[in-house]
Order: sequence, then C-alpha cells, then structure tokens
Amino acid sequence: YLRGQRLAASDLSQPQSSAVVSHTSHFTSRHIMYMWRYARPATALLAALLCLCSVTGGHSASVARRAMHPAFKNAGTQDGLKIWRIESFEPVAYPEKDYGKFYSGDSYIVLFTKKDKKTNNFSWDIHFWLGNQTSQDEAGAAAILSVDLDDGLGGGPVQHREV
Repeated sequence: YLRGQRLAASDLSQPQSSAVVSHTSHFTSRHIMYMWRYARPATALLAALLCLCSVTGGHSASVARRAMHPAFKNAGTQDGLKIWRIESFEPVAYPEKDYGKFYSGDSYIVLFTKKDKKTNNFSWDIHFWLGNQTSQDEAGAAAILSVDLDDGLGGGPVQHREV
C-alpha cells in the first residue's frame, strides 16, 4: 500500500519530477511494472490511476476474491466472455451486441471464464487489447486494470497482451 509516500519519478520514467500518492489503494509493484512497460511517461497517469483502484469485493465458493475495481464486481463468476472498454481511465462494460467489434483507437479488457464441471473451480484468461491508435494513457490504464482484475481473482488468471 502506498499512502502519502513520495515516489521518485525515476522509478517511473521521469527523472525531473515526482508524484505524491495520497490515496489508499492496493497499487503494487506489478502495477508499476506494467506502467513502466506500457505507458511511458507515467507520472501524471499514475496519480489518476491510483484513484481508480477502489476497495470493493465479494465472495464466491469457487472464486477467491480480493479488492478490485467496482466495474469488475461480478467478473469471473460464470462461464463465458466479458469485455470492458477503457473510457477516461475507467473500465466500462462493453455491450454484448458489440462483442467482436474492436476499434483501433481504443483499449479493451477481455475476460474468458471457464468452470471445471468436476471440481466446480474457475479458470480465467485475461486479454488486454490495445488498438494501434490508442493513447498511452488508455494503454496504461488497460494494463493496470488487467493486473487489478487478475489480483481480484486471486492471481489465478493467465494474462495476454494483444495489439
């Protein structure tokens, strides 16, 4: 947890400035790794994304849940596909009628959930799809929110980056 700590921007990619984190979240080193890899420069984006990492949750007999973004509240609890489009750093549920339509200027998170009929346990694949004209901000948000979803599902999903 980072609360009121001063982060050196050199940790993120901008040696000439720094970011002050004043919001409690479950922002982890995995989030920073994704920011570093997919969304340089990240200092301004980091502060905005920290505000996204809300603490919510739920429990299911077969899904070990941790805190994650409210948009992912029931994610991974039933077989099938679920898609979110990143809009203003937020995952927004994508209408099922539009599944299969991806736009080059956008970023998406796709969750495929499969339930094992014998063990009653779930397995997941998370794909974050980055359009070739998507902004660095949206790409970074998709990457971090994918980690958030993964963490919320107990670290069990396999993540895939799609471009």
